[in-house]
Amino acid sequence: MSVLPRASWEPTSNSHLIWQIFSQLDGHCTSNAATACLMALRELSGQPRVLLAPHSLYMQHSRWGTGSSLDENLTALREVGVLTEKSFPEGRAPRGVWGTQKWEREWVSEARRYRVTEWWDCDGDFDLGATAVQRGMPLCIGVRWPGGGGHCILATDLVKLDRGSWGFRGPNSWGKDWGDNGFFTLSESQMRSGPGYGSWAGRSCVFDA
Repeated sequence: MSVLPRASWEPTSNSHLIWQIFSQLDGHCTSNAATACLMALRELSGQPRVLLAPHSLYMQHSRWGTGSSLDENLTALREVGVLTEKSFPEGRAPRGVWGTQKWEREWVSEARRYRVTEWWDCDGDFDLGATAVQRGMPLCIGVRWPGGGGHCILATDLVKLDRGSWGFRGPNSWGKDWGDNGFFTLSESQMRSGPGYGSWAGRSCVFDA
């Protein structure tokens, strides 16, 4: 996919795709953003609203409190899928079940219905990410904190800021009471201030027949 020249950029607003703001659990930010990306793709394609369980994605490749990478979540979301909150409720989520007979018997067919099937690697580049968002693709961004560590967020909008600069807007995973009703704004200068953890944009997902 070719990068759109900056002169052609226009502010976009796709925040209507977000109907659920997740609350941060221990190390779940990347899985929250990846799951929110899939839910936004489902909304774009007019599929029924189903609340998905980001902790069921996180537990496929991480132990509690360790965090996870964008690549780990994309791989799991592409190859295995994510479960619904109804079948895998957060408060009663069993641990250590991936790869067991119980997983294969009860959950694999459901998870395969909720997968990302096509994506675009934006490699943490602001212009590539802006192009993806302009084309309606939700963008997962790995942000590196100045003092170490990091966070992951989902961008749904490209917004114009002061003095002609640009930024991303989208849902965070710190609950509805944080920021602008749970939404953040990440400026271009913040994203360019240092190396991040990459980014990828969802393009399509499994479609319910």
